[in-house]
Amino acid sequence: MTLPPNSGVSPQGSSRVGLSPGAETFLLVVIVAVFLAAPLLILILPAELSPLEADGGDPFSDLSASAVGTALAAFALMGWGMLLMLAPARRLSAQRPLPSRAPWGALDVAIVLCPIIVLIGLPALLDEPEGSAPRAADVLAGSAVLWLMMTFVQLVVLRRRHGLSASALGLHTQGWRPALIWSPLFYLCALPLIAGATLLGLLVHTLAGVTIDPHPMSPFLTEHASTAVKISAILAVVVVAPIGEEILFRGFLYPAFRRWVGPRIALALSAALFASLHPSLGYFYSLLILGGIFAYLYERTGTLIAPIAIHSLHNGLIVTLALLFGESIG
Repeated sequence: MTLPPNSGVSPQGSSRVGLSPGAETFLLVVIVAVFLAAPLLILILPAELSPLEADGGDPFSDLSASAVGTALAAFALMGWGMLLMLAPARRLSAQRPLPSRAPWGALDVAIVLCPIIVLIGLPALLDEPEGSAPRAADVLAGSAVLWLMMTFVQLVVLRRRHGLSASALGLHTQGWRPALIWSPLFYLCALPLIAGATLLGLLVHTLAGVTIDPHPMSPFLTEHASTAVKISAILAVVVVAPIGEEILFRGFLYPAFRRWVGPRIALALSAALFASLHPSLGYFYSLLILGGIFAYLYERTGTLIAPIAIHSLHNGLIVTLALLFGESIG
């Protein structure tokens, strides 16, 4: 899977993306072998096994065998996902490629990010007393107002300073049909990669002895929350947040980074910022992968419809698992 050059997206029907067929087959065999061997290590070697002994101060000497097996499983899943993503990646093409240089620059980014930082920190000053039940209107309205204000600031900056409309942020329908056809398939193929990154993040936090805090929306999805609160939280997580976050991180920040450092580094920068600004730091690795996937889809399709749809799909999957199994949102 490779990103197209700065001029936009590689034309449809271009040369094969990724490895040769023989190399792909060999890599697939290796990944499957490791993938099958890693769970066996976890089953055969118990978790309470004493740390592995090694000579000369081996940095892995304090890791249990189960941790090593878990790490192998995580990397195997990630490799498997990257291999599966090659096929649908070839089908992604943009009818309206991104411009090589976005008109907005560092000053515009500063103007947009300053009020956003204030808005993100504002809820901490307005916390309700402990024991107070959240109201449905507060859950949905708070999220909607926050993202509407952020989007409004971005649109005002683009209109006043550069005379641009919302379509400059990728909010247009050109190429929406193939984007909605191939992007979900791309996401499904990437699920092993996302699962491996999640497993790796949980392993790192477990070894470090760090407690993973639940997502702020988790209390709104518990059995103690009312139906209205649950519906409001679902709408906020599945509809409002994906639209607002994609407009900011992919529609506005990614083209700005892309102008300065090119698409590959811009993808990494926007993904890192996306992951670091989420409260669930225990899931930083999976959020980093997701941020990269969203940016890649925007680059390859030229429309925010693709990352918004996949972002909503992912959040909907996480919320469904939370409601079914009582797990916190990551």
